Amino acid sequence: MVRLILSLTVLACTAASAQVTLTDAQIDSAFAKADADKDGKVGLSEAKKFGLTVDTFRKADPDRHAALDKKEFAAAIAYQFAWANADRDGTLDWKEASMAGVRSKQTFDAVDPAHHGTIDIAGYLAALVAQAK
Repeated sequence: MVRLILSLTVLACTAASAQVTLTDAQIDSAFAKADADKDGKVGLSEAKKFGLTVDTFRKADPDRHAALDKKEFAAAIAYQFAWANADRDGTLDWKEASMAGVRSKQTFDAVDPAHHGTIDIAGYLAALVAQAK
């Protein structure tokens, strides 16, 4: 029952920002960057270094294995984006993006080449990847 509720919550949050979807290649690339120890999963420490919050990690880890597989990782990205998208317009401005783990305005600006002042979920993921060590 908890898993069903979590799945519905993630789907609802994702639907709010579903104007742009992430490709498998984008998720694969981001997952590879977040999985620092290359064990095929993203642990809490890796997720935090990547820019995900503890709350997001826990919401995306319904089986409580303390690690995210690729599908759970993608759900975490979508959840955190939707959570930060307070105005529900499908984009994050700098204030929203900084609440969602984007640590520098320079990184934000780099993934907003048209200088609209907002980024979609693909730009958000690109920012997280760019800042990941």
